[in-house]
Amino acid sequence: MKLLHLIISSINAYYSASNGGVTENNKNVWGETARVYFPIKKDPYDPIQPWTLTLHKEQLFLKNIDASTLNWWDKLVEKDPSITESMKNRLKKQGYEGDIKILSISNLDISPDQNESNRAKKGSIKIEFLRRLIEGTILYEVVELNETAIDKIRPLIGGSSFKSYLIDSFEEHDRYYVIRGRGFGHGVGMSQWGASIMGDKGYTYRDIIDHYYPGTTIKKIDDIQKDEEKKGETSKSNEGNNGS
Repeated sequence: MKLLHLIISSINAYYSASNGGVTENNKNVWGETARVYFPIKKDPYDPIQPWTLTLHKEQLFLKNIDASTLNWWDKLVEKDPSITESMKNRLKKQGYEGDIKILSISNLDISPDQNESNRAKKGSIKIEFLRRLIEGTILYEVVELNETAIDKIRPLIGGSSFKSYLIDSFEEHDRYYVIRGRGFGHGVGMSQWGASIMGDKGYTYRDIIDHYYPGTTIKKIDDIQKDEEKKGETSKSNEGNNGS
């Protein structure tokens, strides 16, 4: 592909797997100065990529744990291991050392407040867990985040399950939560799936760049290097003239 031999000069060419049908602005994700080449707009080429996340409230029933049995700790397996593994890894990064078993997600909520691209901004979560230290001591711990930025919650659940902030619905049932959304990733810049579909439809790489990074221009690496060399030569020439 020619695109691989080109660079986009002077911008961070952000991209994600799928924007869910609506692109996002960089300011909403990273707090940077908003860039006009990252507009919020509908993307007719993105395949939407709908997803559903189901998370049980009780992962382990504390009353059913018998600590008197042999290897009881190792036999504890949470109901949603792929999600709780992400929680454990995140908790360890936050300083909770030792072996962790998730007891429950006793609270989870997504605030209805949304930004301009209709992506969620805030949420709440409460995680109760057991932590076994190296010497064998077992502690009961609670991590609770209330009305916090949604990007503090998604890493706890895991980006492969909580795929984006473009959330269509949130449901709380007696024993579990259900989140439905669209897209995969932050949604800023190019959608990889959308670009692929545009290519399949016969659009050129320039069409794709114009669609996802409007107002930008494309230059070959060699041309940029030549321009830089010319600037250097001009600068030296001016210095010489000024010194004469």
